[in-house]
Amino acid sequence: MRCNRRNARVIRELQSPDPGEVLASDGRNLASFVKRMSDSSQPERLTRVAELLGKVVPGLSGVEHKPVGKKETLEFRQAVAGSKDSWRFDAENMSDGTLRTLGVLVALFQPTASDGRNVRVVGIEEPETALHPGAAAVLRSALFEASQSAQVLVTSHSPDLLDDKQVSGQAPPLTNAIASSRRC
Repeated sequence: MRCNRRNARVIRELQSPDPGEVLASDGRNLASFVKRMSDSSQPERLTRVAELLGKVVPGLSGVEHKPVGKKETLEFRQAVAGSKDSWRFDAENMSDGTLRTLGVLVALFQPTASDGRNVRVVGIEEPETALHPGAAAVLRSALFEASQSAQVLVTSHSPDLLDDKQVSGQAPPLTNAIASSRRC
């Protein structure tokens, strides 16, 4: 089980490289983890993360690992009006909502570990923090999609996430569901 409390300040800083096998709950190794996702046997998971993030952040077309001397960061590609090529932005230039949402999506769609094990339970605290309420539908959709391959536990007070007919206080037998619960 992995609990995730993404911290935009930590994600924004230059990070020390690490194997990226286990996603740190605060996102301190998110750049390494994104690198592992792109190098894994399941790169489509990172593609899906970028697709969903692009629905939250207009014009965003991708995110990738970027080495910076002995450290690393994330680099985002985003279409900007009036420019024929996408602009590139380092994590330090991205909003808290973008960084936190990336952390949530990566946690939800993380690939199989190199030893073949899957994360079977993903806990996410308040995924809607710093997210525009209009993007809640994208987040809710991602939570349900990810629940097809892992048990997803979410703590939230957001009516935008909880006021959905598919969400109940109890998970149906033998299926995965989103439910409001205590903190991870």
